[in-house]
Amino acid sequence: MMKLFEPITIRGMKLKNRIIMPAMGVSYGYTNKRVTNYFVERAKGGTSAILMGAGIANLFVSDDIWGKPGGVASFIERMKNLTRAVNEAGAMMGIQFVCWNRYPMGLGPDVGVPAGPSFRVEADPPSHAFCEAGDRLREFTDEEIADLIETHARAAAAAKAAGFNFVELHNAHGLMYTQFFSPSTNRRSDKYGGDAKKRMTFGIETMRAMRKAVGDDYPLWIRHGMYDVVEGGATTEECVDYALEMVKAGADVLDVSLATPPFKGGYVPGSDDPIGTHVKWAEILKKELVKKKIDIPVVACGRIKDPAYAEAVLAQGKADMIAIGRQLIADPFWTQKAKDGRANEIIPCIDCHECLTRSTVVGGNGVECTVNYSVGREKEAILIKAEKKKKVLVVGGGPAGMEAARVAAERGHAVTIQEKGNQLGGAMLLQAVIPHKEGVEDLAKYMMAQLDRAGVKVELRKETTPAEIAAMKPDVVVFATGAKSIDPDIKGIDGENVVSGNAVKALMSGNVDKKKDRIRSGLRGMLISTGGVLLNRPLNLTLRKQFAGLGIPIVFGKKTVIMGGDMAACQLAELLAEKSIAVTLVSKAEKLAEDMHITLRYRLMKRLKTQGIALITAVKKYERITKAGLVITNREGQQETIFADTIIPAVGQTPDDKMFQQMKKAAPEVYVIGDSAEPHKLFEAIKSGSQIGREI
Repeated sequence: MMKLFEPITIRGMKLKNRIIMPAMGVSYGYTNKRVTNYFVERAKGGTSAILMGAGIANLFVSDDIWGKPGGVASFIERMKNLTRAVNEAGAMMGIQFVCWNRYPMGLGPDVGVPAGPSFRVEADPPSHAFCEAGDRLREFTDEEIADLIETHARAAAAAKAAGFNFVELHNAHGLMYTQFFSPSTNRRSDKYGGDAKKRMTFGIETMRAMRKAVGDDYPLWIRHGMYDVVEGGATTEECVDYALEMVKAGADVLDVSLATPPFKGGYVPGSDDPIGTHVKWAEILKKELVKKKIDIPVVACGRIKDPAYAEAVLAQGKADMIAIGRQLIADPFWTQKAKDGRANEIIPCIDCHECLTRSTVVGGNGVECTVNYSVGREKEAILIKAEKKKKVLVVGGGPAGMEAARVAAERGHAVTIQEKGNQLGGAMLLQAVIPHKEGVEDLAKYMMAQLDRAGVKVELRKETTPAEIAAMKPDVVVFATGAKSIDPDIKGIDGENVVSGNAVKALMSGNVDKKKDRIRSGLRGMLISTGGVLLNRPLNLTLRKQFAGLGIPIVFGKKTVIMGGDMAACQLAELLAEKSIAVTLVSKAEKLAEDMHITLRYRLMKRLKTQGIALITAVKKYERITKAGLVITNREGQQETIFADTIIPAVGQTPDDKMFQQMKKAAPEVYVIGDSAEPHKLFEAIKSGSQIGREI
């Protein structure tokens, strides 16, 4: 048996395997059907223990929070329905208590007065959860600290009464308990501040109080930060000592993560972080526990997606349990598929952070997932067989078309998908070449395999025509023909030194259409066309990047100007800079890449600056393109020339819906989806395909 699937007992609580779902805020609420269905689905998928995130201790102890007498009692009774449902579905249910920079804490991060271990003005960018740049935090008083300790103890006992099988205290990610421990934020001189031992006091006293409140027969976990990524933070040795003291105080499990992140939200690994981001820190702690002969389970986490990798972490003794976070959002049945040896059927998480964009972290309306439309719709999105089998033609093999074809086929329709190129994937083929977007290739492969499993007929190198549709006589036609780049209406846009956005797509991903894509003449134009031919075939990511990389320096020269400032423009700039091209990004926007989640945007901006990419923002006007470069009117209203060998317009996209407009009456039912309806990100493309597949 794989170690992943060995049972483990923690203070009397029996877990059927070593896989847990860590706490993540989902912004669905606490006790409604939506949040219950979400957790139950992951329990059905085989996960042994599930943690509810964003647990606020005051909710379990204060009627004032609810604004009415009996509010707490009612809340606990409703919670019993959720915990019972998760247990019946096969998993243990825990809740993680968080403490942020407000006193008293309430139903949101804006309730109460800003406070912290010591007075401070929060930096920009903030590095602490639920803090904003410029926040003035007053110092917690001794009485308030005592109240927080008592509140968490009472809340732990109430959670036990509500049916939760265990409770976890959040001591990581820049939250309050971390701030008390980190010398970067704790400058107190009383018993709660000073040397490392004193900075542990708040956490130790809380854990002791929680243990006393729940008794000796109930598991207490701690999400423990093992390293500060801030100047003047706690050392790893201090973090290890803190963990050992928390065990003495009553903790049964050490769930390892990052302590203080470099920026707000930076505790969530990005695609530029290594697989198993926090595993090495779990290993450090585990080795110390073994050395001291302390038998306490350690949990490892951080971009763990592959069952084989998870198994290796356990087999090598680096940890005792594995936390699978966003990957379990993407595929609730990860555990069952891993156990059955069906790892190739796991829906891959692509680290896009769209789930965070729609969660409580940034005030969204609830977690959704780019690669799984069913997230947050576990009951509503169940595929129901169609009452009448229809003949369906999907035109376009990008993400929207592939998803529409899969869903329609799984519902019983006879589906054909036609793609003019030599391979499926559409915009994903270009994204897979961009730095740190490797997960997109995994998604493309997964979606292709799903079409095969669903019985979809795939026709490549197929130009769909009115005559073709008339001969086929489909009941339904779905146009998913993507988008095309917009060329600014300025003088010189047709110059030899301009490479259009469509030509960039051709070079990176294939599917060259010389009639539609303005391909340059001369040597560079030939290279673009040749590159498109080379890449217009099934290739793994390594070969795709190698072929694209060979032509980039020759096509774009030594200096390139990119006109635009959205996510796509910034990512293109990073790609070119990696090939030693001097890149200048020129945007009319004040801030770049604002269509990205804050955590990914921060990382990307940092990389762009590290690579020496010149960033010119708040440009008033793109004036003209000359042989020397791009002439602009800058933010001061002065004209200047940005010298370059090549200019790339990346100012946006428009639907490539010409075929739809010509054939909108080609069948009884005709739809247009994805970027060919309205250009968006991958999230919207797959969502639109999934919705239409269910509607047909």
